[in-house]
Amino acid sequence: MMKLRNVVNTRNHGYVAIDTCYTFDHGFETMVFKCDKNGNIIDWSDLDVDMYDNAEKAEEGHKEMIEKWKNK
Repeated sequence: MMKLRNVVNTRNHGYVAIDTCYTFDHGFETMVFKCDKNGNIIDWSDLDVDMYDNAEKAEEGHKEMIEKWKNK
């Protein structure tokens, strides 16, 4: 089962956790949450979300989400 996670220190929003995984209800998805510098989620309200048709697209989307949030 796919599970990707990165912690990104953004320009204006502090730290965010970017999680990509397969869920039974939505399939492959990437979600972004506010976190501390160690990756502990401090607010479960999603800041961003994207869904994909397959694992390959999900992995690519995860990388794109990292780049997107580095500059926010």
